[in-house]
Formats: sequence, structure tokens, C-alpha cells
Amino acid sequence: MKQFIFILFFLVCKIFVIAQSFTFNTVGSGLSYYPLAMKVYKNELYVAGTEYAGGVKVNFIGRWDGTQWKKVGNGFDIMGAAACFTIHNNLLYIGGDFRHVLDTNQQIYYSNHLVAWDGENWIPVLTYISDPTTSIN
Repeated sequence: MKQFIFILFFLVCKIFVIAQSFTFNTVGSGLSYYPLAMKVYKNELYVAGTEYAGGVKVNFIGRWDGTQWKKVGNGFDIMGAAACFTIHNNLLYIGGDFRHVLDTNQQIYYSNHLVAWDGENWIPVLTYISDPTTSIN
């Protein structure tokens, strides 16, 4: 019994030491809505589903560069939101409930629930998906 208590005490102490070794940092001043998906792409954290990130209006998809929040293009039109990410051939593919994405000049790209991003520009995906995308692999 004494051996069991000693082992249990040792494990509790070990877990406490491990828990104390983690460091969490804030990512700006927060999000206006809980994220639907997150993905690291080209050393930036992409977050889907929030209208504001750190006080910046990101239109339902934003990216954190380590010091500040930025828009991805100009985000989605008012009726859209990203819900999932994957990376393929060095492009970030974004799926969700949206029909259009906006570039930095407010040009509209028709996207039908799936679009790609190269880090600077939207890349239309030549496919038609009739329903919102909730998972892509």
C-alpha cells in the first residue's frame, strides 16, 4: 500500500511539473466569435468564423502573423463564413458556407463553398459544390 501511495504521489508531482512548463500567450485582444477552424500556413495562424480579430474587421477569416491580426484578402461577403482548412500543393484551401470572396480591391470572386489562398491572393477553384463545406482533406 505504501508503494502505491508513493507511486501515486510521484505521478501527481510529475503531472504538476509538466503542467507548469507550458506557456500560453494571448493572440492579440481576442476574437468576436469562437473559431470554427484554425490552421497554420506560411508561419501565420489562420482562423475561420470570426468577424473581428483583435479589433480588426476580418470578415469571417483572419490571420495572425505573430504580432497583429490581418485580413485574408477582404474576407467573405456578408453572407459567408469559412469552416475548414487544408493545405495542398503549397495552397491553403478554405471551405465553408460562402459563395463569394473579396480581394483587397473589393473584387468579387465566385467560389461556391471552396476557394484557395496563396498567401497574398485568392485562387478560384474550378468546381461547383452545392452545399456548405464543413470538412476538406
